[in-house]
Amino acid sequence: MVGAKGVFLDTATNSFSTYDFSTSKLVNGTANKTLGTIIAMTASSANDGVFILTDKPSVWIFSTVENSLTEQTVGFGNWPKGRALASYNSNLYMLAADSSQIYKFGRTLTGFTGKSSYLSSSETTNLTGARALAVDGSVYTAGTNGLKRFLAGTLTAGAADLPGSLNSPEHLRLAGDGTVLLTIDATTSRIGEIVYDGQNLRYKQQFQINGIKDVTDAVPDGRSNNLYVLGDGQLWRVSVNY
Repeated sequence: MVGAKGVFLDTATNSFSTYDFSTSKLVNGTANKTLGTIIAMTASSANDGVFILTDKPSVWIFSTVENSLTEQTVGFGNWPKGRALASYNSNLYMLAADSSQIYKFGRTLTGFTGKSSYLSSSETTNLTGARALAVDGSVYTAGTNGLKRFLAGTLTAGAADLPGSLNSPEHLRLAGDGTVLLTIDATTSRIGEIVYDGQNLRYKQQFQINGIKDVTDAVPDGRSNNLYVLGDGQLWRVSVNY
């Protein structure tokens, strides 16, 4: 979700389409042969598009205003290899491909500044098994070692263990009023709900959505209790009470 628009990627052709939920208008994109294999995507915190991480490695932005793709530059060398992206407060966060570090990049008029390490060397072992990333001032990771929260580069108390059916999360989403996190495990088509009470993360429940066999992704609509679920080649709108 980027504002009132949903952005969809056809991985067979690397084409992006947008759907405006306020006008019910669909705009189909065209195939792109220069991107390479897409590793991760995240909505821009500026609500101007979607950032895309590829295997080259490179980072692009798909503008939902102009329906165009632009490769992003990075200072001091090349983009590192990554496995997950998150955008917050004009910064881009990247989980390293080997889950050894979280890199932070500052957005500029022409691209991004060079990488800085978010975690100190003593904290990097806490990323073992991490697969998904979300940021809202705090930094959250999810993976085989559960869901963890970092603040100012340091692991906070109260990590949440996840059941085996959720230990391969492809996505981690912030929902509700910021006290709920959703993990989406595409291998099991299950969505997990984790609650943050201001001090601790607590696993609450997991669920499947009736009528959807293969869940690819799910994104909360911050303006309502709707959850938009991509599954079985279709987009579904589900009402959820967090």
